[in-house]
Amino acid sequence: MICKSEEERDRSILLEQTAHFGGDEFTSSQHVAADEFQPQVQLSFQTRESAVTIQHSKTRQSSRAGASDEHFFPDEIETPIDIPARLRFARYRGLKSFRSSLWDTNEQLPVDYERIFTFKNFKRATLLASTEARSQASSGLGIGTFVKLIIRGIPSVAARGLLAGPSWSGWCGGAGPFVISTLMQHESKLTVMHYGITKTPSCDFPLRSKTPLWFHIGFRRERASPIFSSDGIGDKHKFERFLQHGRPSIASVFGPVVYPPAPVLAFSEKSFASGMPAQLVLSGSVREAAPNRVILKRIVITGVPHKTHKSKAVVRQMFFNPEDVLWFKPLELWTKYGMRGKIKDAVGTHGSMKCQFNGVIQQRDTVCASLYKRVFPKFL
Repeated sequence: MICKSEEERDRSILLEQTAHFGGDEFTSSQHVAADEFQPQVQLSFQTRESAVTIQHSKTRQSSRAGASDEHFFPDEIETPIDIPARLRFARYRGLKSFRSSLWDTNEQLPVDYERIFTFKNFKRATLLASTEARSQASSGLGIGTFVKLIIRGIPSVAARGLLAGPSWSGWCGGAGPFVISTLMQHESKLTVMHYGITKTPSCDFPLRSKTPLWFHIGFRRERASPIFSSDGIGDKHKFERFLQHGRPSIASVFGPVVYPPAPVLAFSEKSFASGMPAQLVLSGSVREAAPNRVILKRIVITGVPHKTHKSKAVVRQMFFNPEDVLWFKPLELWTKYGMRGKIKDAVGTHGSMKCQFNGVIQQRDTVCASLYKRVFPKFL
């Protein structure tokens, strides 16, 4: 007598149930049901650590695929067929020049901006706070003096939650050293902080914007979801979907005011979930506190020349109805071979359009249009 394993028994029960409920019409899909059931049974016998590792490997594989697409086709997306482009990209707009075009810093701000503090002059505020802190330090206790600090009126539940939370358990194995520090002027207020950072060489996986990380800023430890942007001198900065190796970037988060040049370290949150040691993913220093910093996310919609004649072309597959062509007619077009052009008129009912360029357009070229929208950090 042959004894069936629990896995084979569960699979046979599932096949009997599907045959009973489906009848003859379900016979052809019995093998599919068995295949779909098999990984679920195998997964139930795995440990929690193995399941977390598998989930993280799948997430990293998808992130690597996205980072590869971003490297070879930066900012390119496909125009949806079932949704009009004027609705899908309603929050985006075109810019004649990314460097010189104006963008209103107070336009369409998120609700979270009602809760934050804005400096009129951050450099002057930093200087005044540092001067005041140095003047007060002369009247305090000397360096190396042992003191006993008694804090009254703290509920025991709040104290246990503070010392035994995830921020401590990953670093000290439970209750660890408690850091107490005085604050300079305005450092108790919430604002949008910007850190000048670089990706560490030990971080071998793609790091996407808005990924939750544990930040160490000076003596503070905060959990935040940063957005990355280019480190430039203009009034507008390009949003970066992934943090690149060897390229300085800016990480923007909602956080308490910290004056420069405080050091910044960030650790992967996934290390805590899998029980592994904390992995350093980026490092840098505090740059500024500026809620009015404009970070623009760019998308590129593309089309292909269908018919060409000298500097004129009929372009397809950028839009799929004539209404979208007329809506985006003011956009400036550009090609991957360096041509500039504009939309002249719609052709037919399937989204084709007549375009005029500043040079001879080639059949193998790709016609592109850039759209922008302002993005903000994610509030945790």
